[in-house]
Amino acid sequence: MEYKDFQNQVQQDVIKELEVIDAFDIIEDEQRVAVIDSCDESVFSRYSASDTDNSSVISNGMVVDGDVNSDKQVSVSGRVNGNVASASDVKVNGLVVGDIKAANVQLNDAKVHGNSKAAGKIIVDGNSIIVGNLSANDISVNSKVKGVITAVSNVDFKESALVVGDVVTGAIHMDEGSRVNASIMLTNKNAVEISDDEFDLGV
Repeated sequence: MEYKDFQNQVQQDVIKELEVIDAFDIIEDEQRVAVIDSCDESVFSRYSASDTDNSSVISNGMVVDGDVNSDKQVSVSGRVNGNVASASDVKVNGLVVGDIKAANVQLNDAKVHGNSKAAGKIIVDGNSIIVGNLSANDISVNSKVKGVITAVSNVDFKESALVVGDVVTGAIHMDEGSRVNASIMLTNKNAVEISDDEFDLGV
């Protein structure tokens, strides 16, 4: 499923585009509205111009069965049963059962069963529960993660972090109170060669 900007889809070619996503439903006010049966501007008028112009929003109560792909920021407050990919950022405070790939990923009060990968930073905060691997340049964890954490530059475990798995990173910082049950491997591409003479006891 291609989930882009619904407002633009309506303006360009409503019927053609919506036939591709006929399994997608919008849930609002406890009523399920099939998009394929509601292809007029009224369906999309519920979303503010700022939401549709700047981000793809999956609001609380919405369920997406299929992959979400966007060139804009993606905000997930509902549920996605599929992968989420964005050329921009992904923010989740809902549930994602699938992988996440973006420039930056922010997981706050989120539940994710899948791997998350970011070119920049991954932040895990709030009451999040993440079951899957995290991979980014920098990773900050202040919640629960079970999986392999790989950070090119730095990993920061805050005081409420609970981590089970392996950690591979260039540098690591752990606050008092963080709980980490993991093997830790430090990698530093800029490390200088250390001569054995540095540790010569002279005996």
